[in-house]
Amino acid sequence: MPLGANSQPLPSDCMMNGSSPRRASGPVASSGGTWPGGRSGMKSGTSRPVHLPASPSHHTYALRSLQGVPSGAAEQAAEQGADPGPPAKMKRKEYEAHMRILHGELVAMQEWVKASGAKICIVFEGRDTAGKGGTIKRITERVSPRVFRVVALPAPTEREKSQMYIQRYVAHFPAAGEVVIFDRSWYNRAGVEPVMGFCTPEETERFFELVPGVEKAMADNGILLLKYWLEVSPDEQTRRLESRIHDPRKIWKLSPMDLKSYSRWYDYSRARDAMFAA
Repeated sequence: MPLGANSQPLPSDCMMNGSSPRRASGPVASSGGTWPGGRSGMKSGTSRPVHLPASPSHHTYALRSLQGVPSGAAEQAAEQGADPGPPAKMKRKEYEAHMRILHGELVAMQEWVKASGAKICIVFEGRDTAGKGGTIKRITERVSPRVFRVVALPAPTEREKSQMYIQRYVAHFPAAGEVVIFDRSWYNRAGVEPVMGFCTPEETERFFELVPGVEKAMADNGILLLKYWLEVSPDEQTRRLESRIHDPRKIWKLSPMDLKSYSRWYDYSRARDAMFAA
């Protein structure tokens, strides 16, 4: 997605998602950029934390792709930085105490949205198994479904494919007093669709050209647009997919698309980097 010069810290793999709570620590790399579209809700002047993969070769690739570091410097950084492993788990009692405070803040925001007639649109994007669904679940579990609405659209129908690309998303934009959360969004055109061959390169480039204008129109109409990218390492993605395969309580989360996209890690990395750089 077209990005500017600055970014706000985005949720890491462990923050408020559905897996075991973990502290927001561990190996990270920063890359600048903000999401497009006028008042996106992103503050400037900070960096985007992204968890790096475990092996030195993966470290080298991530450093190169995210920061454009010369290969020699990337290899040296990978050699010097011993992998500390996954971040330490937060104790359940401590986690619940933090969540109680955050849920209270969300309820306070909900009352402000209702009283002021604010219109808030939140977009969650990221890799498969990065925690989008779990994060959304934590956000919505203590607020009113009359105010907070989650939109997770299925694959487009033949009729929707014939429409203007953004058209099926516009119908779900928030009215006054609503918070709409997109579990994936129109940014599929910059991520999963080009990687999986569902659109042409020309269609993706056209999307990059048009989306800033669409999001500016949203902002001009009073919609506060907040967009987040969630990242996950290859090892953690493997662990989560295996958990979905072997746990009958999670098998519903596993889709044929997950298995097809699993082998295209670097294709997704390149699509993500192109999206942030456009």
